[in-house]
Amino acid sequence: MINPLFILFVVFQLHTPFKPADEFELKINFTIEDRPPAELYKKSYDVSAEDRSQSKTGSLPYLKVQLKILHVAEQEFRIRVEDRHGNLVSSKKAEPNVEIKIDWGFSEDIKEGIVTPEYTVLFISKDKKNISRIYMVIQEDGTFLVNDEKRGKF
Repeated sequence: MINPLFILFVVFQLHTPFKPADEFELKINFTIEDRPPAELYKKSYDVSAEDRSQSKTGSLPYLKVQLKILHVAEQEFRIRVEDRHGNLVSSKKAEPNVEIKIDWGFSEDIKEGIVTPEYTVLFISKDKKNISRIYMVIQEDGTFLVNDEKRGKF
């Protein structure tokens, strides 16, 4: 029989801990920008969420986030930013005061799930093990969470 404490230990080892909030600074840049008009000569018979969103034109709320890393642990070598699907958004050498810019997009697109509503910033060691992470997500109701802590609502 497997010891339950062993299972708990393995689960904690697989889960990357959150980076402490005092080791990074997050600036939210929420502006109003014009959405370009949809293509006039493109006809689609599939009325998906993306098509409905593209029909909304004019000035809409647009979100950009600037993340500044204040402290880097000794074993943190690289910073890797991934979207919900694990796609690489940015990769930088881990050093103090490095800035990472994330262009989220129009807030309506984020809420509707047309663009990714979540990003993970991973701090990786030289041997490519995850040391810590910053997890950012915007829920369907517009609640913005950073490391499971509410930071606002869009």
